[in-house]
Amino acid sequence: MQLPYRFGRYCLTGKIAQGGMAEIFRAKYSGESGFSKEVVIKRLLPIWSDNPDFVRMLVDEAKALVHLSHPNIVQVFELGRDQKTFYISMEFVDGIDLRQFFLHVTQNNLELPLSLVLFIITEILKALDYAHQKKNAEGNPLQIIHRDISPQNILLSFEGQVKVADFGIAKGTHRSHETTQAYVKGKYAYMSPEQARGEKVGVETDLYAVGILLYELLEKKRLFDGVNDLATLEQVREARLPNNALQKWPAPLKVIVLKSLQKESRYRYATAKEFLADVNRHALRENCMGDVEALTAYLKKTMPGLKKREPEPEIKKDETIAYEISPKKNRRFLKPAAVAILFIIAVVIGVGESKEIKPVVVSHIPTLQASASVATPASEGSITIDAKPKPLNGVLKMGKVEKEFVTPFHMGGLDVSEESEGTVKLKLENGKEVSEKIVLSSANPDWVKTFEIEKEKPGVLKVAAKPWGEVTIPGVVAERETPLKALNLEEGKYRVKIHYPPSGQWMEKEILMAKGSEIFCQAEFSTTPKMVCK
Repeated sequence: MQLPYRFGRYCLTGKIAQGGMAEIFRAKYSGESGFSKEVVIKRLLPIWSDNPDFVRMLVDEAKALVHLSHPNIVQVFELGRDQKTFYISMEFVDGIDLRQFFLHVTQNNLELPLSLVLFIITEILKALDYAHQKKNAEGNPLQIIHRDISPQNILLSFEGQVKVADFGIAKGTHRSHETTQAYVKGKYAYMSPEQARGEKVGVETDLYAVGILLYELLEKKRLFDGVNDLATLEQVREARLPNNALQKWPAPLKVIVLKSLQKESRYRYATAKEFLADVNRHALRENCMGDVEALTAYLKKTMPGLKKREPEPEIKKDETIAYEISPKKNRRFLKPAAVAILFIIAVVIGVGESKEIKPVVVSHIPTLQASASVATPASEGSITIDAKPKPLNGVLKMGKVEKEFVTPFHMGGLDVSEESEGTVKLKLENGKEVSEKIVLSSANPDWVKTFEIEKEKPGVLKVAAKPWGEVTIPGVVAERETPLKALNLEEGKYRVKIHYPPSGQWMEKEILMAKGSEIFCQAEFSTTPKMVCK
């Protein structure tokens, strides 16, 4: 196809990328009276245009995006068809993706301010919080899960905006169909452990991927990076962080990262809002809040040659590949479509390496054994402890080591060559303690726990008087007319005074209020006035 090329109401001006399913073009839409708009066209490759499964995938992506109108999500304009070819027209983001940004920073050994890292992460979390909570016109949750949060799908505009793209494999009630067999979808290095096992995924999968992005931006290196796809996939299933991970970062930030990267989804952040709140809280505490202007300035300073994102035709080698899981045999086989994709990629790569085009014969479909493992047992472990809604003092006992701490708390470099046990105790505000047993081993080297401490209810005071009266409690209320139905008081001593203006009589009692308790004071003004509090 010769560019520029007329495609429906659009003129394709440059090729941005091509994958196994679709190709992406920079394009211009021309309307009435000279109106024009730069857009991105994502269209199915001609070889898949007659395949109903691939058509449905593109339709599902459009359905996902049409519901999502948010400044941090790439906007979709239209789902259309030109002759037999289906396409989506989308917002054009003039900038680079997070993968290009990451490579530029790491290859040039550039300093990446923490404020910008946290800003990028918070913008991604805002998009996911919106998508995860989105409802349809009837008020029913759409339950949209992206399932492919990865650097290639995070766009940074040269105006400092951060946008999430490519909801092509998003899961939710917008989908026209659900497969009856389990498939692994997404880029291997950014999957959650449950996604890599082909299990059911929830919002925790998206948040796990954000945790990987946060880790990689902080450490400026990949978290899961095996010698091949199989090795990477096994690293993901193990979900083990390097022994020296995050050593230069403060404990509260480690807590956030480690919580987001827990192997079991129940121990991770339950919502993007909760994750976002912790990141914002840390940024505010450390006075490192980033913004659009700061990101714009950083891109302009460090990437002066990237003023415009030029089209760069390429096949991404890490394009999503789906493979089927057979529960009976616990084996994975590449689907025929994936074999075709690999064939096409192999041919194109062959063209790039040699002037002579050689046929590629797929004589064997590799079998991935679930039990295979390239990971070695951990020799060092860590303990991470946090408490909500406020910091608490605690004591950690691990073998002969006893350490006092204040949450959030992180201790690394622990010997886990042999199984060891310990306890952690947190001192509550009321003097009570909560404790929990800790077990570390090479199989489970990291222990992370956030203690959710329910805030104790204040004491409640009720006051009544016959025939009536005015209540004064120094420092709390003054001349409040009875009855007082429910006055919340913190723990402590109070003097309750009741005045009856018609007779000028006064009565008072001292009360001791405990947290969660209830006291009722009754006054009676007569020839023999009395007051009782109980």
